[in-house]
Amino acid sequence: GDEYSKNKRYDLAIQSYTLAIKLDYWIRNREDQTLAYVGRAKAYSQTGAYEKAIADFEEAAAVSSNEVYNSLGAEYYVPLAVTYFKMGKYDSARSCFLEAESYYGILDNMDAEAYLARGITNYYYSMNHEELRFEYIDDDFRKVIALAPGSSLAVEAEQYRQKLRQNR
Repeated sequence: GDEYSKNKRYDLAIQSYTLAIKLDYWIRNREDQTLAYVGRAKAYSQTGAYEKAIADFEEAAAVSSNEVYNSLGAEYYVPLAVTYFKMGKYDSARSCFLEAESYYGILDNMDAEAYLARGITNYYYSMNHEELRFEYIDDDFRKVIALAPGSSLAVEAEQYRQKLRQNR
């Protein structure tokens, strides 16, 4: 499943992870089963099947031992946050980003999509809460532009940077 996901073959990734989940269920390998649920959740999120993605993230947490769950760290919370963001559930997305940061410290190695999701989520949060600093939100947008120059993500990040400066 991981190789298919890397190559953006999400349909095949979902099939592969589903097979792994079924096999791991019978041999009771909680770690592999947890990782397969998280992998399939990420693939579902990429295809727009957000409800299925959320269900798999929840199942991963349910079948996981504390040791496995804790070792997942940002691998669990950041994609879950991005999925909530894509669903327009900004409060849930923000909670997941904060959860990841509370357990694992500053998240400074995310991909452009995750930085954009966190930046936009915090942008909307900051409209009603003054405790978020401009620089913190703007930094996420600058990281998107640096990681994915010329992409649609970078264009959107620049648009939000402009909005952020206007509302400052």
